[in-house]
Amino acid sequence: MASNGLSNQLVPVSESTQMTRSRSMFIDDDLVDGFVDNLVDAFEALWQEVEEVSAFKRGVPVRAQITSAERDPLHHPVDPVLYTIALQHGPYQWTVRRRYKHFITLDTELRVLWLRTKFSRGQNVPLMHLPVRLARRGARKENLEKYLRKLLEVEVFRNHKAALKFFEVSRYSFFDDLGKVKGKEDFVRKQGGGYHIELQVCGCNCAGFCTSCCCPCINQAVGWTRRWMIIKDSFVMLVRQQTGRISGVMLMDKEFTAMLLAPAAGIPHGIQIHNLSRDLLVQSWSDRQAREWFMAIEQMRRGPGAIWTTQQRHDSFAPVRADSKARWFVDAEDYYSVVADAINSARYEIFIAGWWLSPELYLKRNIANMDKWRLDNLLKKKAESGVHISVLIYKDIPQALYVQSLHTYTVLMNAHRNITVLRHPDHRRQGIYYWGHHEKVVCIDQCVSFVGGLDLCYGRWDNQRHALTDLPRRRVVMGTDECDGAGASTVDHEPFDDVGGDTMSPLEKQRSDVQRPAAAEAGTDSTKTTPTSKRKRMAKALVRARRLGWLARSASSADIEVPFTSSSAPALARGMSADVLTVATSDALDPAAVSCDLCPPGHACCHFYLFPGQDYSNALIKDPENVHLPFFDIADRKTEPRLPWHDVHACVVGSAAKDLARHFIQRWNYSKYNKRQRVLDRRKVKFLLPRDLPMPNLDPWIGAEQLHECEVQILRSASDWSCGVPQETSILHAYCAAIQNAEHFIYIENQFFISSQLDGSPPVYNPIVETLADRIIQAHELGTTFHVYIILPLLPGFPGELDGGGGVAKKAILHYIYSTVCRGESSLFGRVRASGFEPMHYVSFCGLRTHDKLMGKLVTEIIYIHSKLMIVDDRLAIIGSANINDRSMTGERDTELAAVVRDTQMVCVVHAVRHSAGVCPVVDIVLCLSVWD
Repeated sequence: MASNGLSNQLVPVSESTQMTRSRSMFIDDDLVDGFVDNLVDAFEALWQEVEEVSAFKRGVPVRAQITSAERDPLHHPVDPVLYTIALQHGPYQWTVRRRYKHFITLDTELRVLWLRTKFSRGQNVPLMHLPVRLARRGARKENLEKYLRKLLEVEVFRNHKAALKFFEVSRYSFFDDLGKVKGKEDFVRKQGGGYHIELQVCGCNCAGFCTSCCCPCINQAVGWTRRWMIIKDSFVMLVRQQTGRISGVMLMDKEFTAMLLAPAAGIPHGIQIHNLSRDLLVQSWSDRQAREWFMAIEQMRRGPGAIWTTQQRHDSFAPVRADSKARWFVDAEDYYSVVADAINSARYEIFIAGWWLSPELYLKRNIANMDKWRLDNLLKKKAESGVHISVLIYKDIPQALYVQSLHTYTVLMNAHRNITVLRHPDHRRQGIYYWGHHEKVVCIDQCVSFVGGLDLCYGRWDNQRHALTDLPRRRVVMGTDECDGAGASTVDHEPFDDVGGDTMSPLEKQRSDVQRPAAAEAGTDSTKTTPTSKRKRMAKALVRARRLGWLARSASSADIEVPFTSSSAPALARGMSADVLTVATSDALDPAAVSCDLCPPGHACCHFYLFPGQDYSNALIKDPENVHLPFFDIADRKTEPRLPWHDVHACVVGSAAKDLARHFIQRWNYSKYNKRQRVLDRRKVKFLLPRDLPMPNLDPWIGAEQLHECEVQILRSASDWSCGVPQETSILHAYCAAIQNAEHFIYIENQFFISSQLDGSPPVYNPIVETLADRIIQAHELGTTFHVYIILPLLPGFPGELDGGGGVAKKAILHYIYSTVCRGESSLFGRVRASGFEPMHYVSFCGLRTHDKLMGKLVTEIIYIHSKLMIVDDRLAIIGSANINDRSMTGERDTELAAVVRDTQMVCVVHAVRHSAGVCPVVDIVLCLSVWD
């Protein structure tokens, strides 16, 4: 049976070591200890004995043909003939060039193997006979070709390390996941260093090759080491011979080139390989081999790698993908639910990057088995099944921020060995204190990716109801009883068997510890009740829940909310359903009013929150604190309303999803370079590689009908400190280009709106407002219908009162926003008024606010706009993590990601005028405006 890439590589079992199949490119030395399902260290060594692992695909023949024989007696008088050998193994085709001396070395090694297998192991392996040199050149070529063909038919011989070196084959050669093209492979000598990064240690600021620095700088040019170098269709990798571990990865980009070094450089037979991140110096063994390396790199760069080595639109690192699909999510409830199902369906790899990640976050709520969908439990479950999870989070400064990335690192790293977490940057080592990684991305098997403004953290979960209160709710379990209360019916309750035997969530345990002693002290008595009275009380609760619109029904198998109907009330009251009903009681805190009818008052199963612990917060009053204690309230639910959170996220499928994964891989490998080696050795952090993995089944969790074909391009803000690349501002370029090309309207949702203040102190450089003003002036001069809608939060999300002594950050943000909108000649209004007309005819600024009842009193709070979205003409949308300010747009500060989505299918619509608009709801303003209802 032929193998199909890494996931289908077949590995024989030896007597000394039992090796099973792996689904990842990772290498874990301790996986062989004991039996672990679907885990294998396929690359423990670059070359191993054939009994342990096969480099070639089993059952797939290897064909060899000598296509040419070139004579060069002037430079090689003893061995003048150079043979070109064309090889084919399944879909892979490649050529190697060898002299007769290489055949002799190969034959000698194989004879030693034949003697060992015959006498020590008793195996009957046919002996190969290398043809002697003949006077007739044609006969020698034919005999050598027959020799190679017979050699390749014997599996023991073709998988020997000498044969693998002869044919330029390694364990990484024929994995379909790494590309369909086999490039050149061979041993080289490489020089360490050459990274385009800056480190500040011991007062040193060094970049490139540093030989005079006294600090342990990883840029420093160290000695030459022997490595096996492999050229793939979009990257170059270096592998250690002794262990088979990847020691370096260079991704192809727009500056990827190779150059032969002149003898005057002092490196004979040298080649310099350059990309945006590194200058790699390698040395081959002859001028011929150096030329072969150069030609192989150029052929791959101009061929399969051309999509990465050419200039892209908006000067982005990623090309425009016309074969992608996308959908978006308004608010976190839908996004968290889909991303939970996506993580649960992962089979190979999961990449997560964010500014803040809360391991104890519940991705699905208002259902029976909430603990199954807690982020850390979900990741641990997938890690135990063999999926490798890489988490890259911003390393905060504890004295300045509250996100406590060390808590995230500790929890996830201790959860399972297949979960690896990196925190970046190392502030003192890199000298980066003010900027951070603000992007939010999740990649599943490098096939499905999520990008937008939502971190997987506390305070983000919300829906379009945007509730202000979250007082105790009663959990009514029809036909079941978690407590053994007298008179309570006892039938099956859905256990949390996915995460352990305990059926209580951590929040319920904490509340149980407090409530049970109080109930016992009060002398609560569970008296028996008749089934009729229980049904009456249950019917009243269902009617009240229906009237308030707060009743949800979720099936244990699908966790899908369905509307409650009066026809289902009798069946539910009789206990004929095993579903879980949750009834919100936001207008009372009386224990008698929220007690469950099926269990004693005060029992933990009667009390739960839709926004548990740290999720109930209000950033306008107080920042989160003690986030390592996730299930304790940081706000008084009786007096303080929560801050509703409005955000937008997107899902992309196909080539654009692979581009997001490629960005993550680049950042991951760069962060590994930056880390001190002693930190990485504790968990042996591995390099990541771009892979072409099979597409998962999307129907169970996202639905094919919800994905729409469109054109997608991935954008980013990045620089040398964050990704090891020169400054990239493709998000800013895309914003300006979309504004300039707008025809009818622009709709913007953003957390900030700070732009175009060159006379400010400090100045603001991004020209978005300047471009917006020019487009409005152009519309006025042409007399066309044009309008700009800008949705901002009514207040910045920082604690403190505006009329008090605090709130310094809030006041500073408001100052810059007002200066951008209406204060001064460089503001949007000032630029438009300078042209002689009022801007309000073309611009509308809006905010969102809601109200609710808390303890019988009317309360109100703003809806915090955290989305980073722009829609143009119902045809194009930019969705990502970038705010409209210099931190996000200039590239050299915060790291950001965004996707520009362009609809390819148009319909005729009429707003103010008749025009063409896209049919894809990803770029539909109607979905945004529906939130205002």
